[in-house]
Amino acid sequence: MTPWVISSQKYHFCYLRQTTQPAYDEVFPTVPAGCMSDLAAPSAPSLRAIFAGEARVHMAALDAGLAALARGAAAHARDAMLDALHTLAGAARAVDLRELEWLSQALERVIGAAAKANAELSAPRRALLAEAVALAHQLLGGAGEHSGKRPLTLVAQLDALARELAVVTPCNRSPEHRTATP
Repeated sequence: MTPWVISSQKYHFCYLRQTTQPAYDEVFPTVPAGCMSDLAAPSAPSLRAIFAGEARVHMAALDAGLAALARGAAAHARDAMLDALHTLAGAARAVDLRELEWLSQALERVIGAAAKANAELSAPRRALLAEAVALAHQLLGGAGEHSGKRPLTLVAQLDALARELAVVTPCNRSPEHRTATP
């Protein structure tokens, strides 16, 4: 069996990974500053503090992306939102904020499906995204307090929207985009 070691990831989050390299304590006698030293507590306060600071940056990117979607600047907004959502979901998992992780993943599926279909999001669809982002802000403000069934309901609604968008492809979204077959 290979030993588990601490590795640093983008934004200085620490995580465990298996390695075939020498044991971590053989290479570095002490844990680097900023990484958790108690491996039994993956949601240590210092890691949560790092996460909170980084999450605020990603939430600001989501807010800006929603505003850009409303203005019609979809392509750039979707790319920035996908990056922020992917990082936020992974970081939420690292600090055991499951509801935020699920919500981020569902939002990522919707934005990804819209990007793949090159579909514009209507006002009701953007309102659903805005509601999900607002709930993500609340989950961050409550430091992971459970808010009942609301996150799960929103995740289900977002998944339904992602499935709907996945059916819409660039060649079948409207009659003027179809090509005639001989």
